[in-house]
Amino acid sequence: MDYRRLEELVLLLIICLLFGVSSCIANNMNHLMQTGRSYHMNKMLAGFACRRSTRALSSTNPHTAYTTDMQNINQRKRRRRGAIHATKRIQQYDNFILAAKISDNEQPISLVTQYTINDSICPPTDIETLNKVVTKHIHTLPRYWKSKPIAKHTSVAFQEALNFILQHPQRTTASTSDTTKTKVIIDGGCGTGRSSFLLGEMHKDCLVIGIDQSLSRLSRNKGYNNNIQESNDNTSEGDNVLLLRAELADFWKCILSSPEWQENIQIHKHYVLYPNPYPKKSRLKNRWYAHPAFPLLMMSSEGAELIVRSNWEGYLKEFSQAVNVWSETGANYEDFHGMINSCESDDDEWHTTIASSSSSTDLNVVGPDRMNIDISESLTNFEAKYVEIGEPIYELKIREAIQ
Repeated sequence: MDYRRLEELVLLLIICLLFGVSSCIANNMNHLMQTGRSYHMNKMLAGFACRRSTRALSSTNPHTAYTTDMQNINQRKRRRRGAIHATKRIQQYDNFILAAKISDNEQPISLVTQYTINDSICPPTDIETLNKVVTKHIHTLPRYWKSKPIAKHTSVAFQEALNFILQHPQRTTASTSDTTKTKVIIDGGCGTGRSSFLLGEMHKDCLVIGIDQSLSRLSRNKGYNNNIQESNDNTSEGDNVLLLRAELADFWKCILSSPEWQENIQIHKHYVLYPNPYPKKSRLKNRWYAHPAFPLLMMSSEGAELIVRSNWEGYLKEFSQAVNVWSETGANYEDFHGMINSCESDDDEWHTTIASSSSSTDLNVVGPDRMNIDISESLTNFEAKYVEIGEPIYELKIREAIQ
């Protein structure tokens, strides 16, 4: 009996000790939470609760959580790329300051700003590689034409442009050898439309069509909406300008495939002002001169003066080289109908004429030349900013050679 009671007392003592230890640990943990010593644990729990609440809120739309995660990932990538480019530009600026200090001559030194893009930021593309890319896009244009149908909003915008030009009360015509056509200026990638309205003031005898894919940029201009423009007291200002939201490559397709446009309209000048330079080797095919739509740009600009401006001289040099490749292949608008026939058949190759044929067009390429303009003469917001800080800007002009 005594041993049994002893065992019971020992067991009771062990239970009391365990209960006391657990109570002490609980009290200490509570104390730590109250005094803030478990900061990282609280942060982890708070993050877990936030993620759970985010998933609960996004339960109505299963794509919301995925989209938010992708946006965060892309934001981190942009910050990392921006930091790399900023570091390169800081090094450029330091080299510029050092060169200015050790320079004894009085020759002006090219200014390097935070917007400068040169060979140290993006090395020039190998000429052989560029020629292959441009040639491939020319010959495989039927494949690009079939694989990318025209966007619906661009078709609607093109029809609006066609009606605006043909029904305009101040429509002017330019005499040609066979018919009379309306003179039109295309402002591709017009942004907010500032350049379009300035071009309209400079060329009163032409109608200006400004095209941009961004609705937010176009909406900053009151002239984008015809109803707003008509409600203004000054209706005569900019009445020869129309701003449209459209995909530029699709708009070129509409121009080339519209018999009504070809019969009644002549593009006088075609502006591409400060296009996105994509200053990375991996983004070469995003630049207009190496884009699959480059043949569409060149064909829609036949008979017109193509004007390209950029603060990156290397971009315009490679654009000029792409134009030379275009001219050497003998591709031109007369072969466009053959390309359409290729699209209707199973052939994905555009068999262009040889460069020595009578249908080939000789092009006169001028530039790229550095521009010296005043800020009041700047066409775009980018150009005004570049002029203000002293960033060099360049211009390239392509027109048919006078024979």
